[in-house]
Amino acid sequence: MSKDALREIEKLRVRLNGLEKAEDQARISFELCLDKWQRLVEGLNRGEVSAVSQEVLLGLRIEAYEALGDALEKQSRREHEGSHVAEGLGLLLLYVEKAFQDHLQRSRV
Repeated sequence: MSKDALREIEKLRVRLNGLEKAEDQARISFELCLDKWQRLVEGLNRGEVSAVSQEVLLGLRIEAYEALGDALEKQSRREHEGSHVAEGLGLLLLYVEKAFQDHLQRSRV
């Protein structure tokens, strides 16, 4: 049973690295998303009404929505990785408990 626990610990280390990368990607995507929304709001605040400025604002709006979609997708991946870590921790606790029970039984003999 302790072999199972040690194997799960190694798997968790790998999962934590994946979770860290997913968190970084999600954070970066949300920052880029906020930048797009800020540019859009600043453009609206300038109040320009020429045809060119309207086209620019429409383009910024699409970019902002696309950035939001990308950020939400990356956040979903982060949550998915986090669920694997939680699942692994649950298995690790079970394996450690079984190893502990085995140890207690061997020491009674």
